[in-house]
Amino acid sequence: MNCCTDVLPSWLSRKHFCTNKDLQRFFDVSRATIDRWSRERPNFPKKFKLSDSHGSITRFLTSDVRNYIEAIT
Repeated sequence: MNCCTDVLPSWLSRKHFCTNKDLQRFFDVSRATIDRWSRERPNFPKKFKLSDSHGSITRFLTSDVRNYIEAIT
C-alpha cells in the first residue's frame, strides 16, 4: 500500500510495532479503552509481549492495526 492510500498516518505507518500510546493517539481514546477493545473485540489487533533479560514490553503489529482499520471502514 502506498503512502497516499494508507489508512494510517505516516508517523504510525513507518513503524513495524506500535505501542499502546500510539493506538491511544490514533483512536483518541484512553489506555483503558484500548485494553477493553483488546478484550472485547475479537478482530482487534492482538498484543505481543516482547521480553529480554531486562523485562517485557507490550506491542501491536502495525500491519494488524492497518488490517483492522481497513476491515471496519
